[in-house]
Amino acid sequence: QRVPASGGTPEALTSLDTSRGDTLHLLPQALPGGRNVLFTVVTGATRHVAVLDVSTGVVQIIGEGSHARAIGGNILVFARDGALWATRFDPVRLTMGGAVPLEERLAHTDNTVFHYATAASGALVYLPPQSEGSRQRLVWIDRSGHETPVGVESRPYVRVALSPDNERLALALDEGGNQDIWIANPSRSTMSRLTFEPTIETMPAWSPDGQYVAFRSEREGPGVFRRHASGTGTVERLTTTDGPIHSPYSWTPDGKSLLLAVFRSFRNQAIARVTPPDTNVEILLDGDFAQLDPHVSPDGRWMAYQSDETGRFEIYVRPYPDVDSGRWLVSTTGGTSPRWGPDGRELFYYDGESLVRVPVSAAATFVPGRPAPMFTVKPFGGRLGPDYEGASDGQRFLFLLPGPPAPETSTGLIVVQNWHDELKRIIPAR
Repeated sequence: QRVPASGGTPEALTSLDTSRGDTLHLLPQALPGGRNVLFTVVTGATRHVAVLDVSTGVVQIIGEGSHARAIGGNILVFARDGALWATRFDPVRLTMGGAVPLEERLAHTDNTVFHYATAASGALVYLPPQSEGSRQRLVWIDRSGHETPVGVESRPYVRVALSPDNERLALALDEGGNQDIWIANPSRSTMSRLTFEPTIETMPAWSPDGQYVAFRSEREGPGVFRRHASGTGTVERLTTTDGPIHSPYSWTPDGKSLLLAVFRSFRNQAIARVTPPDTNVEILLDGDFAQLDPHVSPDGRWMAYQSDETGRFEIYVRPYPDVDSGRWLVSTTGGTSPRWGPDGRELFYYDGESLVRVPVSAAATFVPGRPAPMFTVKPFGGRLGPDYEGASDGQRFLFLLPGPPAPETSTGLIVVQNWHDELKRIIPAR
């Protein structure tokens, strides 16, 4: 988008090419003259350098790569395969020449946003890879707050899901900006990979029978997929999206429907469901605010979720599947990540400091009790809430906690002076 420097209404300059499978347009740079804009197109697992002609709206893909920046009008630097590359750039024909690697190891996010910047003075600043990144550890915490290690190696996990029999874990593991789903069995000290695509695959959710794991993927034609937890058989597509991200959270107790959040932005999400083999995504709750992390009670009658419609996240419960027939506010001082107890008589959530327990009436209507903190915990997770699961006995909780820093982790930025002069030597401008 663009907006006048003096203020005004933002104007959209590009739209996602859904026929090509675009999921993101980002990292723009206005080229000299103001006619063209350099930007990145994310299409499934691939990233491309593109140029927009502002006057015509025509988008031209000029090469594979991400986070491109024009230097001096005739040199283009861009990121690919974890490295920073440079090539000749023709600003008239909008073409790239052969590329050479410059800095071979850069930190990045999702293999898309690379942590570097250049200055008009000719300097380069970048962040080296953070070794294996931050590592998370998995622990059981009982109702009194006592921790017991799970027995799984600390690694850069980003999500965890507990199988219905409490024996296996589905883990989203981030390695070098690529995320895949792994299945761990702590009692047998085994861990096997479930997905193999060179892209983001995360948000695992076990089916109630423990046979399948659903997950979000940015593979060709992004959406939600599922695969048998044994790793056998094919990957089955459950949804297709032409822009908004579909993030699965939980299955209904009968295993018929998968609840998910439709991410339009970090401040605008809808709660929806898909009922395989039908791939139609049915919106259950919508609005101009964040709504996510839906979970249906064990008896199938109530749906808990979090929403920031008041300005901060709170926990709400609605009847299910008729979500418009009632609504109850459960939390009192903010809350995220609601989880039902195994008998449906308790609801748990995180209030920013503690895991909170709320007794729930089993009467004909929903009646929440007074929230009571159980134990203080600082789990891994961001603004949208931490990741944890309750065991089937209702007496302990599986948490993903920040682990020790990775060995030999560098936290410093590297500055290279007179970098533009070095670029001209390596890639002479014609």
